[in-house]
Amino acid sequence: DGAVVVEIAPNSAAAQADIQEYDVITAINGETITNNSELRQQLYQYQIGDQIEVTLLRNGEEMKVTTELTEIANTEQLEIIGE
Repeated sequence: DGAVVVEIAPNSAAAQADIQEYDVITAINGETITNNSELRQQLYQYQIGDQIEVTLLRNGEEMKVTTELTEIANTEQLEIIGE
């Protein structure tokens, strides 16, 4: 379960955190993400400048990255898996 990243905007918080296309976001600050809707809800709880920890799967391995939000991610660019 999670949200698959299909595009990263240049200079975005995701790009700065080395989040890559096809990574699967599974949690934000420890809160489980099972679909695009949950990802959107989690991101809207934070403001520009907030630090967030993103848990993701890349090539089957779990990783955690921290980034400072520079803008609210365009979650329309994320495909949903697990639904």
